[in-house]
Amino acid sequence: NNTSFLGLGAMFLSDDAMEGLYKNTFFSINSSYHITLDKYEEHSHSLTAGLGFTYNKTNIDYAGLSTSEQLNLYGFDRALPTGETTFKDIPATTSTSAGLLYSYATEKNVLDVGISGYKFYKNQISVFGNGTQYVAPRYNAHINFSQFLDYKTLLFLKGYYQIQEGNTYFIGGGHLEYSINESYQDFQESFNIGLYYRVKNAIIPYIGFTYNQLQFGFSYDIQEPGIKNSSIRPNTFELSMIFRNQKKWWNPLL
Repeated sequence: NNTSFLGLGAMFLSDDAMEGLYKNTFFSINSSYHITLDKYEEHSHSLTAGLGFTYNKTNIDYAGLSTSEQLNLYGFDRALPTGETTFKDIPATTSTSAGLLYSYATEKNVLDVGISGYKFYKNQISVFGNGTQYVAPRYNAHINFSQFLDYKTLLFLKGYYQIQEGNTYFIGGGHLEYSINESYQDFQESFNIGLYYRVKNAIIPYIGFTYNQLQFGFSYDIQEPGIKNSSIRPNTFELSMIFRNQKKWWNPLL
């Protein structure tokens, strides 16, 4: 009953901004290997390991930039010196990543626990050629748990933690999904409602609706008082659409 398989993926991204003065090229290739530790009718255990490689190059056309030193009564005169003679090209960067994911599944609940790391060796990032400016490694951990409360109600709990050079980030919470169909465990049409918390930042209520295999959602950040009273207050909301590839029509968890 053991099943193992290899997955491969790649992504290329090219971005131009500021009328072509800023150009960014990003390429990554990733691989993962999945091992089913055991598989029975009642439950299954699996472990997945992944490795990734990333290349990134940023180009800035400094000759096309305008600075305050070039401002006169008639606007910007690019024939004047910029006053920034120390600008240098940003060197290309490469990075590696790795992660582990453990999964446990039954007919009634599913648990996923994962850890991952990125940028394992430091890359110099500076437009001034400053050898002390580096991007530090980043480490993540996450946990997802889902369970049937009854044949019409699902519970989802999620947590995500990140640390990079002493700076930490955590968001956690959950939501309920309630089927509006009368059929047993049929969640092709359902309502979603939940609440998440981003530490020292915001409380995030969430509502959603599922139709067939599409889940539509809306969330809004309610900022904590310290951020709400700042001079620059962020206002954030999110609209989402998720395609749910349900392998078993009678069980949306699997």
